[in-house]
Amino acid sequence: TAQSLGGRSNEEDAFLVVETSPLLLAVADGARGHADGEKASQTAIQTLKAGFTPTACAGAAARPWLTQTIGQAHRRVSALGDGPTAPRTTIVAALLDGVRAVVGHVGDSRLYHIRQDTVVFRTRDHSVVQLLVDMGRLAENEMLGHPDRSRLTKALGGRDEVDAEIDEVTIAAGDGFALCSDGVWEFIDPREFAAALRSKQLNKAAQDLVAQAVSRGGSDADNATLILARLR
Repeated sequence: TAQSLGGRSNEEDAFLVVETSPLLLAVADGARGHADGEKASQTAIQTLKAGFTPTACAGAAARPWLTQTIGQAHRRVSALGDGPTAPRTTIVAALLDGVRAVVGHVGDSRLYHIRQDTVVFRTRDHSVVQLLVDMGRLAENEMLGHPDRSRLTKALGGRDEVDAEIDEVTIAAGDGFALCSDGVWEFIDPREFAAALRSKQLNKAAQDLVAQAVSRGGSDADNATLILARLR
């Protein structure tokens, strides 16, 4: 796990790693242009942490728990403030039990599931540029430099109801996972995640990738947070 302020003055990313079975991983990123981004992301992460117990999240309970808890996080972030610039945050969270991963997300923080150096699954961003890609008006590799790349279509916080997008993927020994904020994925190629997940020192590999992302982001680099995990 690694995190950097980048070129910003405050840290609006938050993350969670709970090393139990199932394993719980999560990254949240306070939305730009909104007040108290750090409070929003921390509130979301704290909600997941407070509601987690291995028995409550095991097996078939994983999907409803993740759905309900992200919904609860939305309500708690909403309670922080109202209006167009009220606190908002993304969230991506995964429960991994060795057989499957249940992934929930809102916004554009991402999870990559990598097997044998190939991305077999990536969460779909809730963003304007993702919609353009889905409509065939923009290529995937054109997302990074697009002027609307930070405009979200969905985030935790605000008056509207928000439902997390939930995915389930089958996993196996040797599979790798990267969860990150947009301050990382905007500047790190999936092949670099794959290479890092081969490392014997995942924390060092994560730190190196975060440093690369911040360096490539320049003087105004965003906060950058990355969790790397590999199944034994």
